[in-house]
Amino acid sequence: MGILVEEESVDVTQHCRSGPGEVYESRFETSGEAFRAFSKLYGRCQSSVYVDEGGKTKRIGWVFQKQAKYEDTGKPFILETWVMLHTARPTKTVTEHFLELEDR
Repeated sequence: MGILVEEESVDVTQHCRSGPGEVYESRFETSGEAFRAFSKLYGRCQSSVYVDEGGKTKRIGWVFQKQAKYEDTGKPFILETWVMLHTARPTKTVTEHFLELEDR
């Protein structure tokens, strides 16, 4: 099984973000292999992505940046792609919030 990946795109020029994306299974077996492939695809690595879990800061991915062009106008913009690695698919829970009816 390949490493699970989540990608999120940011148009730095217009200050807008798309995503978050779905977590998907990649073809990469190691984080090094993933890093090399994503840097070829998304440009230079600008920084790492971190999360805080239980009072501990974890490094979970990278932020890549490159110049791209809008499909409709061809104008250049700066595209940032956040790549986060996962060990399993996210767990989603549902919490019900019922309205209690008054007795008559």
